[in-house]
Amino acid sequence: MADSIKQKLYKLIEDTDNESLLKEAYEFIYKKKTAKEGDLWSKLSPEQQKEVLTALEESANPENLIPNEEVKKLLDERLASHKANPNAGDSWENVKKRIKDKL
Repeated sequence: MADSIKQKLYKLIEDTDNESLLKEAYEFIYKKKTAKEGDLWSKLSPEQQKEVLTALEESANPENLIPNEEVKKLLDERLASHKANPNAGDSWENVKKRIKDKL
């Protein structure tokens, strides 16, 4: 019988020595487990809530949607730009910190 997802997760954790990765995994699972429905919504300002509702409403109109090929082309261009100049931009740690600071 195939390993359950819990068994696979236990094995991954057991085989991982990266303390930072383990901490992130723990925090992610803990937050998901303890989060109450609506927690994220209640953390948004009234302006942010209005933006989300407006975006949802606008997405109902197919004319407002961006075709997948356009999105893929944009992402390909950004990836090529990054490969051409990998030191441009900011580290993931700095970006993540800025995002967390805004929450």
